[in-house]
Amino acid sequence: GESGACARNHGFARWRGCAFKAAYPLARVELRDAALPVTATLEAMNPLLPGRPDESGIPAALLRWTIANVSSAQLKASVICFLQNPAKGTNRAVRVAQDGLAGGRLCAEGADLLGTGEVALALPQGCGEVTSATDFDESSWMSGFDGIWRQFVASGKAEDFADAERCGKHALASLAISFDLRPGEAKALPFALAWRFAHRYAWAWADGGPVDVGNWYATRYPNALAAARDLLTNLGAYERGTVEFVESVLAKAAPDVVKEAALFNLST
Repeated sequence: GESGACARNHGFARWRGCAFKAAYPLARVELRDAALPVTATLEAMNPLLPGRPDESGIPAALLRWTIANVSSAQLKASVICFLQNPAKGTNRAVRVAQDGLAGGRLCAEGADLLGTGEVALALPQGCGEVTSATDFDESSWMSGFDGIWRQFVASGKAEDFADAERCGKHALASLAISFDLRPGEAKALPFALAWRFAHRYAWAWADGGPVDVGNWYATRYPNALAAARDLLTNLGAYERGTVEFVESVLAKAAPDVVKEAALFNLST
């Protein structure tokens, strides 16, 4: 139609081969394409350790991309991630490079308590050359995502738009990392996606209106970056405990559909 495609990721490159495997809260995506000299694998999880509510309630998820060089040549590879704040308040983007982490935060403040909150995307420093973008071209339809993608394809980096008059503070940010790969080498990039939304209304409203019962995790983490740091700092123990729990369920003498349902219903 006259408005074109409305999908956020229209025009992005696609992989020819994809496999998805899951056993909540673990997920694995395998991307392959014979036309490319690399393969990409995503391992995603959020900690789930029964009987340990604080560790199981960390407001963060692991997104670990592993890029493998399947060619006979030395390669320069880059990975880019987009970040969007679901909060409805007034957003501001903040670059992060502190306490061993690199990334970005999107913070929102609004009159509506539910419109106040933040999200963060970070990974450990030292994984490669990290770049980020917080200013986006808002001059035309879908120019934010599309513009960043075009710049990334050209440079391998996340970059702000140079023309200040065409930039605006948007509820978007991007984080890219560039690194070298020897023939046959694979590199794991552990991204942490974290959030902090301190306000939550109870299901039942009082006579005066909604009751803000809040979220417990917000009392433990002053911001989303603190949750990301906790996840990455203690990732070994969190991941090991989560995998052990999932394996204990899968080892039960029960039909696979029952075990799958038991795990997937834990999400709610």
